[in-house]
Amino acid sequence: PEPLTPELLHEFTWEAATERFINAAAITNEEAKERARLGKTKLDERIAWFHNELGKGVKGDRLRKVLGGGPISDQVKYVKSKIEGQEPGFDECEDDIDNIFRNLGYSSITQSIRSSFEKGILLPNSLAAWI
Repeated sequence: PEPLTPELLHEFTWEAATERFINAAAITNEEAKERARLGKTKLDERIAWFHNELGKGVKGDRLRKVLGGGPISDQVKYVKSKIEGQEPGFDECEDDIDNIFRNLGYSSITQSIRSSFEKGILLPNSLAAWI
């Protein structure tokens, strides 16, 4: 195959992907006025606040694990280990996932997840035993 041109090569970088993302998310002044008129600005603020709150602290770590974040889910543990000057260890990630599902039991979120999977969504092996 022919080598990629510098322009095409740039299209495959994180920088270019970020630029595309920002351009896709941008709204015009007219769109902003229309959103404000329809009351969607307040809704956007509420959604952003909710999203921000969900990701904080240990509850954010648990949510990331439940949603399949793997070892990267342990952000609180990582920060604590860095503060204490230790190398972060994530070997116990699978055990943590098992404990999370054991502790969730029959909570409403577990029932919702179970219901979704029963409707045909594929289930990762680490979740199958607990849902």
